[in-house]
Amino acid sequence: EFSAPITLTPSNIWYVDSASGNNTTGLGSLIAPYLKIQKGIDRSINGDTVYVKPGTYSESILINKSILVKSTDGVAKTKLIQESGIGYSIKVFNPAFSDPYTTTRINGFYMKGTGNSSNSTGLRVEQKAYATIDNVFMDGYDLALSTYYGYYSVNNSIFYGNRIFAYGDAGDVDKSNIVQNSTIINTIWSVYEASTNSTNKYYNLIITNEKSKPFQSPNPFNGPRPFLYNVILDKTFANYNPQDGSTKFIVDDAESMRFKNLALKDFRLENTSPAIGFGNTTLTNAFDYDGQARPNPTGSNPDAGAYENIYDHPAPFIDTDSSRNGFVLLKMTQTPAGSVNKINIYKGLTTAPTTKYKDTTLVSKYADSLNTIFNKVIYYRLTSVGASNLESGYSNEIKTISFTPPSLNFPTDLSVKA
Repeated sequence: EFSAPITLTPSNIWYVDSASGNNTTGLGSLIAPYLKIQKGIDRSINGDTVYVKPGTYSESILINKSILVKSTDGVAKTKLIQESGIGYSIKVFNPAFSDPYTTTRINGFYMKGTGNSSNSTGLRVEQKAYATIDNVFMDGYDLALSTYYGYYSVNNSIFYGNRIFAYGDAGDVDKSNIVQNSTIINTIWSVYEASTNSTNKYYNLIITNEKSKPFQSPNPFNGPRPFLYNVILDKTFANYNPQDGSTKFIVDDAESMRFKNLALKDFRLENTSPAIGFGNTTLTNAFDYDGQARPNPTGSNPDAGAYENIYDHPAPFIDTDSSRNGFVLLKMTQTPAGSVNKINIYKGLTTAPTTKYKDTTLVSKYADSLNTIFNKVIYYRLTSVGASNLESGYSNEIKTISFTPPSLNFPTDLSVKA
């Protein structure tokens, strides 16, 4: 005779699946997951993990305990869409509103807001709660990050098209918001609006807007001056003075960062990006937005922004070329110039040449005065060698045609006059 049936529930780990889950009959296990993220959070206790399977989750979630909420397949396959009528995508809070702080971790989500209205916040942290955010993409919020007696640490993340990146209300003076190795692009109004007791420390960031989308605020850092440690900013901030000890680098705009494809929101770094090797190692950060090792190569300085390139310093960028009388002139920019001692020239008759042609010291222009290839398309690429004696990746490619120099023939009848 069989005993009475019992229900088994998982311990410490809960699964959510938008395709196969069920909030009524599911157990939160791998084979019987819940449908909604909130259901997994509600069933969890401090120290648990809620794993979220690939899919689109149209819900706003509340987290009031110390847990990890993590996608199983990463940001590209896991979307969290802000629920209509709810003012946030994620709210993290401590129901006791007292010490000790709750500690929540969130990892691997693409988060989409309802737009730049006042009822759209990506992450709200409040009431003595602390949140660690890794590998998220926040897109289209009024406030990407917001706090009230709450604090956060953000790593390897992307923030695009938000009206304000961070809003800081009242909080404990001994706490700091930390953002590390993240890319913040096309912020509409300001980087932050903060109260007088808000401390913000930014490490290895890229904060730029496209040329056609400048910051609308006359003061994009509105509040206490931040600490900027190896942060790349666009020319909006050329005259801005952050806290003493800060290190910043100014570029014209987001186009100057040389992302893989700015229009498609692909913020990986081309080999010529000034973000390569610009970061510091003050804080530990072993992987980038894609899970690639950071820093790369081992022992080098990490890159600024969410992604890590495989080289330790940028390649030169070929700005223009010209050809005249058989000579080819390349004009180039090396950023930063101080870390490079040699330029290698690669030349060929087919695209992407890999045969080294010449090398030269660091120069802003190179004249190929020994060229012997005329009336054919020639392809050029450059690399640079830094103080580490490591070679950069290849630069952008230029193709040109060097026409045969004209022959000067003296007239045979010298009595003929013009």
